Amino acid sequence: LGKRTADVIPSSNYLLISDMGHDIPEPLWPVVVDAIHSHLMNSTSR
Repeated sequence: LGKRTADVIPSSNYLLISDMGHDIPEPLWPVVVDAIHSHLMNSTSR
């Protein structure tokens, strides 16, 4: 479902992190923060 959602949203990125559910374990915070930061830096304001 997540991959399909990303496929239909323009300029979206799909990040699959193995064995992770809805809770983000603290060791993975840098991965998620980097992905969010990258997305924001590549976004345009409206």
